[in-house]
Amino acid sequence: KTNGVEIIAEIQNAGNITWSGVSVEVEFLDKSGKFVDQCSGYLQGKIGPSQTRNMKIGCGGCENNPLPAYDRYTIEIRDASSF
Repeated sequence: KTNGVEIIAEIQNAGNITWSGVSVEVEFLDKSGKFVDQCSGYLQGKIGPSQTRNMKIGCGGCENNPLPAYDRYTIEIRDASSF
């Protein structure tokens, strides 16, 4: 049993070069906007200009270490390689 969450996201390349190996970070915030936790995901393969790809990011813990209570989350692309 897990006490986490799965984030479903669309990653869109609005630029003019192809991306590969996109690293994404999710930050969880409480009602006051205070940071409470984070997780990350990695999207393999390429995303060409004007293309969109879907991904799922598994976040959070287990019975002994659950994901803290949160109100909202943000998603940010942290890194990608270009071709």
